[in-house]
Formats: sequence, C-alpha cells, structure tokens
Amino acid sequence: ITRRMLATSPGDLRLLILGGQAALKLNANEQGEVLLARAVKVAPRAVAPRQLLAEAYMRSGRAESALSTLQPLLASKAIDAMTLTLAGRAQLMIGDTAAANASFNRALALKPTDKRVRTVNALARLASGQSQSALDELESLAQAGDGEAAALALVSARIARKEFKQAAAAIDSLAAAMPDQALPHELRGRVALAKGQPAVRLSTAFDSVKLYGEDPHIRPDIYGKVGNSGVSIS
Repeated sequence: ITRRMLATSPGDLRLLILGGQAALKLNANEQGEVLLARAVKVAPRAVAPRQLLAEAYMRSGRAESALSTLQPLLASKAIDAMTLTLAGRAQLMIGDTAAANASFNRALALKPTDKRVRTVNALARLASGQSQSALDELESLAQAGDGEAAALALVSARIARKEFKQAAAAIDSLAAAMPDQALPHELRGRVALAKGQPAVRLSTAFDSVKLYGEDPHIRPDIYGKVGNSGVSIS
C-alpha cells in the first residue's frame, strides 16, 4: 500500500518514513536506505529521518555514514538522547570507545531514567569489558517489571558467559512478564542447547516493538555485532 501511495506522492515525507520503516522491519535494508535518504533530502532538518537512516546504515555496517548522517543533529543545541545513543553505537562500531562512552553518558544525563537509554548504555559497557557493572544494570532493569529489552539482553549475556543458572532465572522473570508468549520457552531451549557446547555464540534479536514497545518508530535494535540486528556476545 505504501509503495503504491509513494508512486503517486514520491515526495511525501510521512510516506517515505513509513516506507523506510517497513523496509527495515522486513530486513530490506537497501530499500530502506533509499527511502530514508529521500526523506532526509525532503526534510534535511527533521530528526526522525536522520535517526532512521543512521540506524539503516549501522545495520549494514556503515558506521561512518551513520555518523555523517547524524552530524547536523549532533551539532544542534537541541540534541536529544536518542541521537546521542545512535552516535554512541556508531562510534563503538568504528572502535572509538572513548567517544562512544561520552555519547552514552550525555544521553544518560539527558534521560537518566529512560530504560531504553540505560539498556543501550549497559550493553556498551558490556562490550567494552565492564562486565559486572553492565550485568548489574541489566539485572536491575529486567527486575523493574517492564524492562523486556534489558531482560532479553541479560539472558543473551548470561548464556554467552555460560552462566546458565543466572540465565534461567532471568528467563523466569521474563516469562512472568510475558505469560502468553513463546519467547521465554525459546530462550529456555537455547540454554539447554548451549549447555555442554565448547563455545557459545547465541544471538537474541530485537525489533523496535520489543525494545521500544511502540510503532512506527524504528529505533536501535540495541546493537548486536555491534550495530546489526540482534545482540551477539561472544
């Protein structure tokens, strides 16, 4: 439907954004980039198209392009926490840990109680080797009752560290919050499969609904590998 509407209104900003979001959700990243780049061209000062395009670039491993896209937003006096979080992910992807930590800390300063920002910040610390403090933060978020993304990240981290007892406990908490969904059972299966394996590399995917609980805003999939869909911790 969106494609047909774009054919008649190729410069409609809302349709371009919706089309880009839909493409990203379907893992049609190249198509998403094209539509979102057009959205940025139509409204160069708009925040959402640049954030979404940066996300698309990071999914395809183009962190420098993501940073370039975000630059006008980063230079703005009205910079927001999500832009800083995206920048931190991109900086982490190119190996600039110091800049990434600075971006994440600025995001936290702007929204210290935002569970999304806190979750991504914890994952950044996990990736940079600050394992215990990161796991403690994810544990705290997961136990808050509505920190589903944090719980998923915590399970993935525990499985990767072969901490199966702690992973099982985190899955139990997640199951209590998601009593009618299959995901906790799938995660229990992953724990069972991981036991006895000489090496563990499991990935838990995050889409915008799981991480942010809302549509149509596609936001970071937390950043796995770092920046592609899912969370991979080796």
